[in-house]
Formats: sequence, C-alpha cells, structure tokens
Amino acid sequence: MLSVQKLFQIKSYFDYWLRSMDEHSLHSPFIFGFYREVIKSDYSVPVFSGIEKVRNDLLSNAKEISIEDLGAGSSVTPNNKRKVSDIARFALAPAKNSRLYYRIIESIGAESVLELGTSLGVNSMYLAAPSCVKKLITIEGCRETAYIAKSNFSGFSNSKIQFINEPIDQALTKIFSRLETLNLILFDANHTYEATMRYYHQCKPHINEQSILIFDDIHWSKGMSKAWGEIKKEIEVTLTIDLFDVGIVFFKKELEKEDYVLKW
Repeated sequence: MLSVQKLFQIKSYFDYWLRSMDEHSLHSPFIFGFYREVIKSDYSVPVFSGIEKVRNDLLSNAKEISIEDLGAGSSVTPNNKRKVSDIARFALAPAKNSRLYYRIIESIGAESVLELGTSLGVNSMYLAAPSCVKKLITIEGCRETAYIAKSNFSGFSNSKIQFINEPIDQALTKIFSRLETLNLILFDANHTYEATMRYYHQCKPHINEQSILIFDDIHWSKGMSKAWGEIKKEIEVTLTIDLFDVGIVFFKKELEKEDYVLKW
C-alpha cells in the first residue's frame, strides 16, 4: 500500500502536470530567455564525466555508515545505519538537477555560493565547477556523511570549497557573522516546513536583487509544499519558477510578481 506521503507526491505531480507551461505560453522576455537558455538548454562539459564517475563509485559502495538524521528523515528506511550505495541512490539529486544548478550559476556569473546539505558531495562538485565561482560554502551536519563528501572533493575545485560539518542553524550564525552577501543558495537539507522557513529567514538579510535561491524537493511533502507557498508570497520575492522537483526564486525589482509552473 502506498504511504500517505507517496500519495501526496503523486497528486502533487498530477497537479503540476496539469498546470505546467512551455515556452509557447511565456510572454515575459526575461522568463522566456531563462527558460530557453538555462532551464531547457542542457549541455555537458568535461568536468561532468568526472563527477558522475564519483556518483557511480558511490552507487556501488556497500559500506555501512551511521546517519545522524538532523532533518525530516528518510522516506525509504528509518534505520540510522545505511549503506553508502543506498544514500547515493535515494538522497542524491539526479544529474539533470545538478547540471541545471551549474547552468544557473554560469548564467548569473555567481562568485559566492552556499549549499545547505552537502550529503555525499556530488551536488557540491557541480556547484563549485563553474569558472565564475570563487567560493562554495557547503554545510553537512552528519559526521560520517561529511567524511565521505570531503574525500570526494579531492581534485574537484577543492580550493574553492569551504566545508562545514555542523548543524545548519549553528553554521549559518557563524557564516553570516563574517559574510555580507551571497549570489546563490541551494536549500537541500532538512526537508521540513519549520526548517525551510527558518533557513530562508536566516539567509534573507544576506541576499540582494541579483541573488537566486534554489529549493530542492518543493513538493516532497505537505510541509515542503506549504513552505514553498509561503516563500512565493514573501514581499521581497518577485518571480518564482516551479519545476516540480526544484523551485527557483528571483528578487529582481524590475520583474513583475509572478509564479510560473514550467515543463521540465
């Protein structure tokens, strides 16, 4: 029997499918260009193959580690002892998502990037890979997961990556005591309503009109959908894009306040 959460996800996807549009329905030059040139314009660069080799190695890694679950927990297993291969299979973002994050960073020339939720580090390597990025700060609360992620960074823009192994709330307080603004933030950690809203409001003073926020798994649960709905209504938010798996938030003042649901 399907769980309540799985039924919610199926219904959410059906709603998304009914509402989603493509470029033929877009009249805003900005959103039309972003959709065609960033969201839909998938491409590969040489570094991707190296990162995907790391993913494949993780998918075949049968080692068991202890998970310090600081978030919403796993929808697959409640056991805090998990194989690395299972974490890689169920917790890592698909390569399609990671490549999108890379393209978004390139499109805005982001120099400073923050990732909430390192996991095994595959997304982190995509985030650090664009030449424009000078610093990626990535936060992971689980010690054994963090150890594996850190070992994966060797040789992949390692000098750009500032890795913090602490609970996110604690880490953000330290980061923002010495950092003014961030160009891009990826929220991919504690998938609960309370944590998502808390992280958003902690980060908000450190974004500007050119910043972009990316939220992973916006329809993963009722709580995440509620958080996404509230973030869209925040007064400083001008434009949002719902790709079902991913939510993208803009703050450009020249844009009209609009919420787009786009095919991807």
